[in-house]
Amino acid sequence: MSEKGPFTVSVRVTDSYGENFSKTLHIQITDPTRDDDSDDLPDEWETTHFGDLSQTGSGDYDGDGQENHIEYLAGTDPKDPNKSFTLGQPKFQDGQFLFTFEGLQGKIYRIESTVKPSESWQSETSTSIREGIHQYNLPINGSTQRLYRIVIEE
Repeated sequence: MSEKGPFTVSVRVTDSYGENFSKTLHIQITDPTRDDDSDDLPDEWETTHFGDLSQTGSGDYDGDGQENHIEYLAGTDPKDPNKSFTLGQPKFQDGQFLFTFEGLQGKIYRIESTVKPSESWQSETSTSIREGIHQYNLPINGSTQRLYRIVIEE
């Protein structure tokens, strides 16, 4: 038996009056991250959004300046040029790291930082970030370089 199926499961139940009900279910398990055409887009996501596997991760189907792979990672619609994840140009001012970004509807974000990517990341925000334009001022402590990232929770 294959680990992805297809599987067939038959269920039969009998109630206390002797009535029977049976149903056969056919189950196929798919890998949502599978990328058979090696274009940096999961095949399932690509067919859901484009109907086939003709697009590539480096393409920009809607012409909004963001590659399809970035749209996949951000959870945006690669066919809607009005919906893209944008991060304003970061600035360093008065000992703080300043940046803005627009949280998209239906997404929840958090900002994390670390000194080394191989170490654990620490949350820089005490609450979840939702849709709208957000500006953050993160203090720079000493001369230690920090890496920041925005993580999509949902």
